[in-house]
Amino acid sequence: MDPERPRPNPERKIARTRAELPSLKADHARVVHLTHTYGNVIDDIIQGGLKYKVILGTTARTWSKAEDAVYDTTDPRFSGPTVVAVVMDVPIDEHRLHETVGKAPGRIPPEYIVGVIPSEK
Repeated sequence: MDPERPRPNPERKIARTRAELPSLKADHARVVHLTHTYGNVIDDIIQGGLKYKVILGTTARTWSKAEDAVYDTTDPRFSGPTVVAVVMDVPIDEHRLHETVGKAPGRIPPEYIVGVIPSEK
């Protein structure tokens, strides 16, 4: 993360419900990653960021408008009471890097996490 750029979530507030999610800032994208709450998965993501392979789109979905974001899926592997949505607000210019094969850094910094909310299905 660029030390000159303001941190997206400086207070590290993590919303626990959809209603608590912050407004999406201009020039940011809302990124949603669904995962199970087994073990220390959530704590590991909050502390170390979201790790992915190849490009971010292989493990998360992205929206340019917060009101369009979906916090669930029809994929049976990611539904049920143990599934949560990890919500991140990522600057658009940085998001592009995470979608570039060969240049994607493989991790969304934990400072971008704005919520861990129950999946809606």
